[in-house]
Amino acid sequence: MFMGFYKIHIFLSVFLFFGFGAFSQEQESHLVLGKNKLIIGEIYSITLVIKNSEKRQMNKFPDIQGFNKLTSSSGSFIEKGVVIQKITQNYQAPKEGIYKLLPFVIIANGKEVKSEGATITVSSPVTEKLPVVFIEPVDDAFLEFSSSRNNVFVGQGFTINLSFLVAKSNTAEMDFENLETQIQTTLLKIKPKNCWEDNHFIKELKPKEVLRKGKQYVEYELIKTTFYPLNAGLIKIPDIDLKMVKYRIDKNNSGAKQKAYKTFSVAGFSFKVIELPEHPLKQKVSVGVFKLQEKISKKLSQTGSTVNYEAKIIGQGNVSLLNLPVQVNDNNFDFYSLTTNERKYFSSGELIGEKSFTYNIIPKSAGKYSLDKYFKLIYFNTSKEQYDTLKSTLVLQVSGQNVVQTTPTNTENSTTSIYDNIENIDTSKPHFSFDETVKQAANILLILLILGSLYLFDFKKK
Repeated sequence: MFMGFYKIHIFLSVFLFFGFGAFSQEQESHLVLGKNKLIIGEIYSITLVIKNSEKRQMNKFPDIQGFNKLTSSSGSFIEKGVVIQKITQNYQAPKEGIYKLLPFVIIANGKEVKSEGATITVSSPVTEKLPVVFIEPVDDAFLEFSSSRNNVFVGQGFTINLSFLVAKSNTAEMDFENLETQIQTTLLKIKPKNCWEDNHFIKELKPKEVLRKGKQYVEYELIKTTFYPLNAGLIKIPDIDLKMVKYRIDKNNSGAKQKAYKTFSVAGFSFKVIELPEHPLKQKVSVGVFKLQEKISKKLSQTGSTVNYEAKIIGQGNVSLLNLPVQVNDNNFDFYSLTTNERKYFSSGELIGEKSFTYNIIPKSAGKYSLDKYFKLIYFNTSKEQYDTLKSTLVLQVSGQNVVQTTPTNTENSTTSIYDNIENIDTSKPHFSFDETVKQAANILLILLILGSLYLFDFKKK
């Protein structure tokens, strides 16, 4: 409920007992009982207040004989850097009388919180009581709807945010209702056609203090999702609505309230998606702003020895579609692709992606090799608005005897290679090939046969 920032209650059954970040101070808990004299129809409440705890685990509130047990509510606020949580159970007596709230104990996060109980007197309203006249109080809250960019290139991401903001000075009492359903409906409404979606699902509402035009508000982030347009053209994001419960109050300050609704609206927006400049790889390149980080197990290697290499690409762009070119074995190296890992996170409102590729490299020829020939990525740099290339800056120095490949091998899907276990071969001993020896012996024998035949032919002529 939004009775100022200090009386905010969020009626969400799925979020009824969500936690907040842990504080280092010791938990403090106490109970607050409602007033002892009521008029029929007035609400009696028991409130559990928990300070300095990220958890909100407790047993049930007690029953009060003669009272109807109504709904409970919960909320939290920050005071001088301390999270204070309140859980309130409401009761109502259907008729006048004197009622006993017996002593009871609440177990809050494993600790006992005791109450001595109370005597509650419920009386009929006096005849001169003013009639209840419900009015709608003035609220200080609004929906905020924005995009991280106004115009984008094809393939460039833009993040849409939808938040509900309530002024700390707000006095109108409001609640969320059917929020999960409303969010799913809104997501379907705002998703543009021909766009790749990367939705950052918000699992729990986390109130955050913000400033808007010099005024303090509490922000509840509802939607944060990133889209990557696949075609040039105009993107139109429609107007968005959020239906809230807003209670009407008695203008005579009797404390009575009436459930009503208010729909908050915010205007949509539109922007252009710009076609990429012509390029042979226009339909295949990644789009964004990226940088390359590299790791290599060693820069000095022997032929036949395995070198581990990792290329990590970080930046603003759709890393899910980003891939390095397939490495083809040549006279210098054999390449074996090992793993590909990916992660995403938000930083300063922008979705950041990381994608890493690891390889085993087996050198076959001695020499000094720049790896930029093998590991590079052509992409469209949205900051420079032109095509750009990320290249390896590493140089690998290889020494040792060149490895001669006697049988062809697969370039990517090979599970075995003539270079497997090559580092264990003793190259100091003379090389012997049985096939080569047999071949040479056969050639010598053939020559002897030819010479013999010529001799016999010459002998017969004489």
